[in-house]
Amino acid sequence: MNILFLTSSFPRNRFDFHGHFVFRLAQELKKAGHNLAVLAPHAPKTKKKEDWNGIRINRFTYFFPYSLQKVAYRSGIGPNLKKSILARVQFPLFIVSQFIYLLLEIIRFKPKIIIAHWLFPQGFNAVIAALLFKKKTFLVLHGAALFALKRMPAGHLLAKFIIRHSYKVITVSQYLKKELDSLIGYNSAASVIPMGTDTDLFFPGSRTKSRKKLNLPLKVPLILFVGRLIDVKGPQYLIKAFKYVQTSLPRAQLLIIGTGNKRECLEQQTKKLGLQDHIHFLGRINPKKLPDYYRSVNLLVCPSVPTPLGEEAFGLTSVEAQACGIPVCVSRSGGLPENLPGGNSSSIFPPAKSRPMAKVIMNMLKNRSIKKKDIRLSALRFSWSVVRQKYLNLINKLEKSNHAK
Repeated sequence: MNILFLTSSFPRNRFDFHGHFVFRLAQELKKAGHNLAVLAPHAPKTKKKEDWNGIRINRFTYFFPYSLQKVAYRSGIGPNLKKSILARVQFPLFIVSQFIYLLLEIIRFKPKIIIAHWLFPQGFNAVIAALLFKKKTFLVLHGAALFALKRMPAGHLLAKFIIRHSYKVITVSQYLKKELDSLIGYNSAASVIPMGTDTDLFFPGSRTKSRKKLNLPLKVPLILFVGRLIDVKGPQYLIKAFKYVQTSLPRAQLLIIGTGNKRECLEQQTKKLGLQDHIHFLGRINPKKLPDYYRSVNLLVCPSVPTPLGEEAFGLTSVEAQACGIPVCVSRSGGLPENLPGGNSSSIFPPAKSRPMAKVIMNMLKNRSIKKKDIRLSALRFSWSVVRQKYLNLINKLEKSNHAK
């Protein structure tokens, strides 16, 4: 079956984190025997058309010169629109260009299914195109666009239209399904399918070996943050909490992996607190090194917070770390608590509260009873083999219904 992915985020190269879940899902469906094509936004210094292991990629342009395209990538569409006047000017062009390219791609590729990632504009464009060409739309909600529609005066009406004309709706967490149902005012009947994790790549290993490999200190407590440096991820509260942690554990160090528009502010905060020798900003790293960073640390912290732009819908890094057997503590924000073993309350702290966060961090660093194999076992429910099968079940159901007609 020909399946077309419509997305606003997709890796610009093989080392790019943006939209990696979308690419990996396409790979998994390709393995199952389906033909995959992807329509994603163009970005400076990327090819308009590529073929990645049999997956055809078409990147649509929406502004000239291409170097000034500001809507997608970087910190994400929401923060980009908030920060850049040019991005706000380009957004209508982005929507129209995406729709035109989508129509052309449907004519060329002749997909049976359009899998649209994010409610708007992809969901909207996909259902309109599907109505025109009599296709089926699978709508995958990741969060950001849903929260954007909640802020719009008639956003609930637009959401209802998109949901009503989608063949199947998928959310990445129970939390997100509840938010969707609240927005449209009725039960969406959405399937909850989490983001997948490569449990063959992320697996437990020797902490000492990983630290030596990454040239990290061997005998100190290491705490890790992985994610974009933006408001919703809450890194500023982690830095403040680390000040309390460092008072009790003076040798502790915090590693921060990721980039974003808050990096400069966070570095200034670190210097102001006198923590520049204990907090290390590693920026963007080669994804192949990420498993070793997880294995090398004592704890991963996900300090996400509610913002006007929404909350963390899932939190993939929390699952990746657990697949490596690493303890994780998270804020009670969005879908993050769903990722912990049994919703473990001792690993959860209130969002934007640095002292309670520091207390949970220190308790977990002192807890010697946590076993890697138990943490790993919890993460296996997010393995790609499980997630892929859930998507295939929905696709197979559609195929059977078509044969029955």
